[in-house]
Amino acid sequence: MSVVTTPLCANSVVGRSTAGHSKRVRYYYAEHQAAYERLEREGLTQWNDLFEDDRTDDFDAFPNRSFLEHALPQLPESADVLEYGCGTGAAACFLAARGFRVDAIDLIPEAITLARRFARQRGVTVNFSVQDVCAMPAGSKQYDVIVDSYCLQSIVTDPTAPTSSPPYATA
Repeated sequence: MSVVTTPLCANSVVGRSTAGHSKRVRYYYAEHQAAYERLEREGLTQWNDLFEDDRTDDFDAFPNRSFLEHALPQLPESADVLEYGCGTGAAACFLAARGFRVDAIDLIPEAITLARRFARQRGVTVNFSVQDVCAMPAGSKQYDVIVDSYCLQSIVTDPTAPTSSPPYATA
């Protein structure tokens, strides 16, 4: 298994470490990269399509949608939104289509390539970038809303912990 390591969220939007703290994080980079390459190969639009027997192949039926629909009335108009772990960009496109200014990041370049394509197809503007949420500089930008699209559970903060390859690593 290929693992990418980086300093643990030092001064990032996720949390702060103490000065000189040497904790590190691990990502399932190779497994995620393989999954997005498979999405591209199979013409699928989002992560869950890889694992669900009853695929909808509906870009707009993303997992966070009902939560975001419930939260939208409470958000300021034209809010600045950061989505991290954006994957193929479904939530980012959903928010941009409703007038929000969206920055969306993912560690996997293949995910961002797909996200940009899907945003273009939908005629929405999203600032997508390949970026590590744990390496974001402190105070880089203020956001009204930050959306975690199932990213945090993929970050292992103990590099000595045993890991196992998820099913998608062999697909």
